[in-house]
Amino acid sequence: MAKHVIFIPPNTNQSSTVDQQGDTRPDNPRIQQAAILSNPYRLQDVCSAIREKYIDDIGLAVQATGLGGNRFGPNTSDVVRVTNSIGFSRIREDEAVKEADNFDEEGGKLNVALSIPRNNPAFNRPNCLTMRPFTEPMNQLCSKSLLVRWLRLLEGRLVASGQAFRTASGGLFGYEEFTALTLSLSDANLEQKLGQNPGTYLAKPSRGTMGQMQKLVQIGGPDEVRRDLLIFLRRSQYRRMRLSHVILQRYIDPPLLVDKRKFDMRVYYLIVNTRRQSSGVGGRPETGYFAFLHPGFVRLCSSPYDPSDLKNLALHLTNQSVQARQSELFSELKEATTWYPDELNAYLNRRGRLGEMNWARDVLYPKVAAILGYVSALYKEHLEDRDFAAGAFRIMGVDMLVDAKLRVYLLEFNEFPSWGRRTDVLKRVKPNMWLEAVALAAETSLRFRRREPINSEADLLAAQNFRLAFSSDAPQLARDRIAQLYP
Repeated sequence: MAKHVIFIPPNTNQSSTVDQQGDTRPDNPRIQQAAILSNPYRLQDVCSAIREKYIDDIGLAVQATGLGGNRFGPNTSDVVRVTNSIGFSRIREDEAVKEADNFDEEGGKLNVALSIPRNNPAFNRPNCLTMRPFTEPMNQLCSKSLLVRWLRLLEGRLVASGQAFRTASGGLFGYEEFTALTLSLSDANLEQKLGQNPGTYLAKPSRGTMGQMQKLVQIGGPDEVRRDLLIFLRRSQYRRMRLSHVILQRYIDPPLLVDKRKFDMRVYYLIVNTRRQSSGVGGRPETGYFAFLHPGFVRLCSSPYDPSDLKNLALHLTNQSVQARQSELFSELKEATTWYPDELNAYLNRRGRLGEMNWARDVLYPKVAAILGYVSALYKEHLEDRDFAAGAFRIMGVDMLVDAKLRVYLLEFNEFPSWGRRTDVLKRVKPNMWLEAVALAAETSLRFRRREPINSEADLLAAQNFRLAFSSDAPQLARDRIAQLYP
């Protein structure tokens, strides 16, 4: 049996400090200087500045019953803290229903109903901001079987309209630059496409299952495709599922390794849709559409990568649920399975094999932002909630991977990412991300209502780790980033 040597991050028994909010947060001795992600979030400083600037525009905050669940998970108290700190006046749901006139857009103030009470139309107005985690048009983004299909369709429309994105050399930029071949088992030409692209594929349900039911499948050449598919189906749970609910995604090999292990990045994608009254008499409310990237954290396998072992998923899938199920040592090694983004940057700097320092900081994460900006531009009509009168925001988890040639891939979007906090890194990253996301959504809405443009994250007091990926005020931003980062 091969001997596996596991890297344990230094000094995981972290000390703690008390931040400005009075919360105990662990120090981060694992990195000397934060360049990509800095914590804790400066909540009180940020909220004081927002309150001072927008004091006349801050209205009520509905304390809705049943707040939590998939919307906020364990982050509910953090969400409420932000609205309280900014200065929104708390009002109970039953009181708000009685005082619906206070939510009249003619009052000019922004009101927050983080969970629209029982879909009450009194709060579905342009001067309200709510958390809206999922809408039907998001299927085209979050369904693994539909993602690439819709990227192709929307990209084709963009090219046909003469609005294609261009690289630095003037070439067309497209989804094939950052996606792996993805096929639905219901694809009419499945056998032909697999025969033309033999190799290893990752089979998984078309919607997120926290790593469950995933399986690596080896597909041979044209003469072996049907046999390999039948063997795979007979030996898996997928034989009981609809073919349209299962995808085969080309396995990205070889991946870039750190500490001999495979890794990927879980980043967060914040969409903020804003509303304001039209400047014209009797006109429809005007809409704003903004997308932000948070660098999140790095996920690593608990065991060294071995491409010849396709049965042990703990070598191939970084999902914490998979690691916990597949690795007997996970409970002892779990702290080694999550890194801060700056730890990745520091590791690559120490190894010195990429040809440049701070590659993760200066190239990798900017490329992730550029890719999400491109996707935001393509999916604008699907994500800006034009069927909804109130402003809304949502947070999605996005998984990205880097191959050995330093090509960055978008793997999938998760509309309901896990908010669990198994490790010290997760305990620190996720709560601070939520604080910033809610503050950013509120300030973006307040700024839009004042007709103050948002051209970069530097325009926003609340921005600390989130970076602006797309802005309806500055749509050229997404194009410029593609041209800057792709030759």
